Amino acid sequence: MKKTKYYFTVGGFYNESCDWGNLCASASENGILLYKEKSTNEMYAYEDVSKCTLSTGTYVWEIELLRVEEVEIKETVTKLPLETRYKNGINWKASKRSLNPGLQKTKKSKLEEEKRKRDLEFFKMRENFKLKKPKS
Repeated sequence: MKKTKYYFTVGGFYNESCDWGNLCASASENGILLYKEKSTNEMYAYEDVSKCTLSTGTYVWEIELLRVEEVEIKETVTKLPLETRYKNGINWKASKRSLNPGLQKTKKSKLEEEKRKRDLEFFKMRENFKLKKPKS
């Protein structure tokens, strides 16, 4: 896929350490994403930035286009490995499994014990009810 890169500079009182975030935020309000090249530290966008005004508060950024390049971009899809997936489809491992009961495996012996306890309680309650029932 071919895209056009618009390289630009920011004039005025631009401090790279603190103003880059403000500049990206104001551009994203207009629907434009800004990028920086790591090697040359140049700023660029895939849409023409000179057409819109970027401002933070009352200050309007001065944007000057340096050059325009047409670049070939390859879209890459990264798939997560299946080894780390759980049976329920979650692709992360919790450090404390007690916080997420969906990841715990219950043992059959525990389930059978709980069922027996509930049955015993039910039968005891039923017999107590029969004994306390007033005769009429």
